[in-house]
Parts: sequence; C-alpha cells; structure tokens
Amino acid sequence: MPASQQEVGVYQAVRHGGWMTATQVVLDTGINGRTVRRHLLRLVRLGMAEVSLAWPAHRYRLTTPIPRLEEAATVLNSERHRESEPESVLDSWQRR
Repeated sequence: MPASQQEVGVYQAVRHGGWMTATQVVLDTGINGRTVRRHLLRLVRLGMAEVSLAWPAHRYRLTTPIPRLEEAATVLNSERHRESEPESVLDSWQRR
C-alpha cells in the first residue's frame, strides 16, 4: 500500500521529535488533528511507535524505523526539491 503525504509527514515529525503530543505533530506538520491521531494510533497498533498515557495529553514516539516510510519520505523530499529549483537555461532550451 503506498504511503500518503500525510502519513509520511506524521512519521517524519515523530521520527525527529522524540516524545510528542498529537497537537505538537499537528503544529509541526499542518496536518489535520484527526488525521494525525489516526496515523499515530496506527503506528502504535503496528508496534512501530509507543504511547505514554501522560496527563494532560498522550505522547508518542517512534520505536522502529519504517523502511517503507523512509523511502517515501526520500522520494517526496526529492520531488519537492526539484519543484523549488529554478529552471536552468539548458532545461528551457531542451523543451523547445
């Protein structure tokens, strides 16, 4: 099953952030809170993340790198990088 941009965004936030609340992931990624919580709970159910039932908010952290999401993150980041690069003179000439 292919990874969505939201799934990769949640994964990257938790991968780099240590223990994080769902609200922190929302603020870091701009992804809807309900979507963030769904992806976090899925990671917990799969045993790839753990949850601390701390008050006032649960906190999540990644326990295992996920190769499928690592690969998807690499692809999505390279696509974003290409989109932000200015077009070279050679590229514009080749399109003619």
